[in-house]
Amino acid sequence: MQKNTTAIVWFTTNLRVRDNKILREACLRYDRVIGVYCFDQKLFSKSQFGFRKISKFRTKFLLESVKDLAENLKALNISSMVAHAKPDEFVPAMCKKYK
Repeated sequence: MQKNTTAIVWFTTNLRVRDNKILREACLRYDRVIGVYCFDQKLFSKSQFGFRKISKFRTKFLLESVKDLAENLKALNISSMVAHAKPDEFVPAMCKKYK
């Protein structure tokens, strides 16, 4: 079986690496894997009721979790990218770039 070139694994709420089936499949089927996480501004803006979806404590936890994700991916020799962008724009652009 010939491997394809590059896979992009988009992380959303599940930032685990150890038991991530999609990440495992990507590693088996592709020569190169890139993990992507997007800090979507929708999470930090106020809802129609005036409340933020994520408070400062949850934001701190998210930052720590994304940092851990990057370190865990690096330990597996997997590249990672963190973007402060809309995922519905960034992820397709990454797919186009890496075909």
